[in-house]
Amino acid sequence: MPLSRWREAGIKRRALDNDSNRVLACHKCNAEKANKLPDEWFALHPEYKARFLREAKYLSETVRRLCEA
Repeated sequence: MPLSRWREAGIKRRALDNDSNRVLACHKCNAEKANKLPDEWFALHPEYKARFLREAKYLSETVRRLCEA
């Protein structure tokens, strides 16, 4: 979740300021992700969206909403 778009996503800024909002990515993937919201990035990569939603064990309703939008 990009910190720069927390208001647009409708979540509190402090909810993103923790390790669970950080993901390791190679330079290419990180540049491609830029400041896209999860649903915007997953629209470009539906295979990752399906795997993420299937394999992620503990998703808050907010995260699920942001991914499935």
